[in-house]
Amino acid sequence: MHNFYRTIHKLIILFFILSLMTFLLGPLLWMADIAVRNPSSVEKEPGKLFQDITGIDNFIHVLREENTLIYFKNSFIISVFTILISLAISIPAAYSLTVFRFPLKNLFLAIITVPQFIPSIINIIPVYLIFQKAGLGNTRLAMILFHSSRVSLIIWLFVSYFESIQKNFFEDALINGASHLKIIIKIIMPLSFPALAAASIQIFNGSWNAFFSALIFLLDEDIKTVPLGLYQFIDRYNINYSLISAFNILSVIPTIVLFYLLKLKLKNKLENGEGFL
Repeated sequence: MHNFYRTIHKLIILFFILSLMTFLLGPLLWMADIAVRNPSSVEKEPGKLFQDITGIDNFIHVLREENTLIYFKNSFIISVFTILISLAISIPAAYSLTVFRFPLKNLFLAIITVPQFIPSIINIIPVYLIFQKAGLGNTRLAMILFHSSRVSLIIWLFVSYFESIQKNFFEDALINGASHLKIIIKIIMPLSFPALAAASIQIFNGSWNAFFSALIFLLDEDIKTVPLGLYQFIDRYNINYSLISAFNILSVIPTIVLFYLLKLKLKNKLENGEGFL
């Protein structure tokens, strides 16, 4: 009887796991199916899977579009520089909040997170007008600066992680004459690679998939990004779902590659017993 209940318990758990995987992966699998089908077949029978398969023709068609590689290049430039600037701001800020003592630190941390919870649609117009006055309108730099300014949650992440590092590392380095900048580069960053990796993925994903800010800041075709590139497959009378799905699948590859490269680097360093960097 005990084995019977144990089997029922395992079957129930398996059922919920399969249901959850279906809920999470079902739309992705459906999109992958649409991406390899003939567009006319998708319009006639969207619910039927594996009908009129064309293979990778839709992916080739997307890559052959005149501006596709330009969209990817612009998104990559914006995302990489957003990561660099965001980390350059958040790491020293979090280090200062961790090492130095000053009153009302927790209140300050709470205050700087308030803008993060304000929807970007509310402040994007004032920011756009400021950029226009500064001569940054319709530039990739506007996108980089806008997304680099939303780092309060990243600072929170680093503060929590830095506080887990033993203070002896900081104190011994200061006694031996190391500057705070050297401590950040030689001690903080090597010991905080997991936090740096998590923050980098979050920043990259946010700036790579940004649509509304790109729609406002980027007007010229040669500086538009991947989310705006989807518009080339939509017109007033027709939506090519197969090409859109193929484009979407291609657009998530850089994020997946970044995630697994950082994961592999972390795993190798841990297995070799080395520092994180």
